[in-house]
Amino acid sequence: MRLRHALAVFIAALAVSAGPAVRAEDQPAPAADFAAFNTSCMGATSFLLGEPPAGVDVGAVFTALCGCLATEFAPLSQADLDMLTADLNGTATKESRDAYAGYPELASKAQAGLNSCFTSDAVMPLLKPAAPADAPKQ
Repeated sequence: MRLRHALAVFIAALAVSAGPAVRAEDQPAPAADFAAFNTSCMGATSFLLGEPPAGVDVGAVFTALCGCLATEFAPLSQADLDMLTADLNGTATKESRDAYAGYPELASKAQAGLNSCFTSDAVMPLLKPAAPADAPKQ
């Protein structure tokens, strides 16, 4: 009986060890934390818009724009997102950009995402100034 029990344990252990190995590189990377990015994005008026036109609801623009950017940048790693956050909040320097491996490619992705968001149906209409209340209707 002991031999049968030992053999069953051995076979079970062998079956478990023969299963597919799960390597760390096979696991999907955890989603990046966008909290700091969103905060920086919502406060980056001059960086992202310059001087907004009079009559533009900047809060509405940034709610739509930052939400769009979060979607565009969702595939990025946490390190990439942290670098873009530093750009947005003004803490990135030439030295930190030069030291960041792949920064030119990251900046290119960021610019493409920003262009896509600015021209999206969610953001583009918000960039037009609201008509004054006393303006004649056409």
